[in-house]
Amino acid sequence: QATALLLFSTPDEWYGEIVELNDQLCDGIESVINSAASLIDDMSIWKAIAIGAAGGSVGGPLGTVLGGIEGGLALEGAKALLHSKLADAAKEIWASQRALVASVEHALDALFGNPQKLTNLGLGYVTAKTSCDTAWNRANTTSTRVGVFWEGLAYRAFSNAAANQEAAIEAMGEKLLAASHLMADAAEAIKQCWSDVVQALVALVADILGTAGEAVDLGKIFAGEFGKPFEVIGDCLGFVNSVTSSIRSMAATAKTQGVMDWADLNSGSKALVNGAWPKIEGIDNSIYGNDGNWNVQH
Repeated sequence: QATALLLFSTPDEWYGEIVELNDQLCDGIESVINSAASLIDDMSIWKAIAIGAAGGSVGGPLGTVLGGIEGGLALEGAKALLHSKLADAAKEIWASQRALVASVEHALDALFGNPQKLTNLGLGYVTAKTSCDTAWNRANTTSTRVGVFWEGLAYRAFSNAAANQEAAIEAMGEKLLAASHLMADAAEAIKQCWSDVVQALVALVADILGTAGEAVDLGKIFAGEFGKPFEVIGDCLGFVNSVTSSIRSMAATAKTQGVMDWADLNSGSKALVNGAWPKIEGIDNSIYGNDGNWNVQH
């Protein structure tokens, strides 16, 4: 499943998966609560008395309810009490679900960029790099060939200018390839973060659905201990929050290291002079340029 998740490329695909998982989660929570409610409704008088006895000495209205001899009063009172405690548990579990949704929303807010578009942009850089390689080969071949028939000041001026152009083409190709790698890295980082969020939800839904069929201990509900089905969602909130932290860390890295990596493309020993393509000018141009009348075929 993790591999399948990484094949998702657009935010819509990830968001659709998250919505579906949240629907499953809500269904699982409702199943847990309904099964507990049904168990309370089907409770026998003997179970009610056993729960009361297990609770030990209880004063106040509760003592009256569970200590009564009349079975009907004891049973209905116990059911009412347990339904009240179940309602409190339901409020807590739905509050946890809302907190979970909020955590996921924070995670999604921290994610930025469309992996598929970034990948396509990276492929465009690779294509442009290939064009640079083709242009460099043509320029180098032409310069070598004309050197067989041309010599003197004009050829040396042309050769110098051609070398500058070839160096600029080579530098541009390297920058384009580096940019494609940055695009791929960014796309992969975003996809991995999406996958982390979704997998956290997958694990949570699996836990909830796995506990939905477990028998609910009414004695624990009576004691305010709601058992695993009511606790599992709270246990997973910390994990989702940690995923959120990792996504925010990725965002911070993108704003620092990512910016530095992109800035490096415009600097370094092989950067284009002044960030611009080298112009053919000065004495070299005047010597071999011949006012553009060489009738060069492009």
